[in-house]
Amino acid sequence: MLSYKKTETNEEQHEMIKEIQSLIESLCNEKELQRIILDYIDCNYYYLNEWPSCKDWLLHMLSILRNL
Repeated sequence: MLSYKKTETNEEQHEMIKEIQSLIESLCNEKELQRIILDYIDCNYYYLNEWPSCKDWLLHMLSILRNL
């Protein structure tokens, strides 16, 4: 995420923040969020090894994007 922040424009980062917020606020359950992130978005980071839930990880990502 830190390298993403260094290489992407403010507009792209703002769009990412909106997408993450949308996922957090969605009514999707954990399995659905996993499917979206790991299959549809094709995330290269397997967050389940370090985070108890998708929403916890997304909140962490959101905090990084907003604070750096």
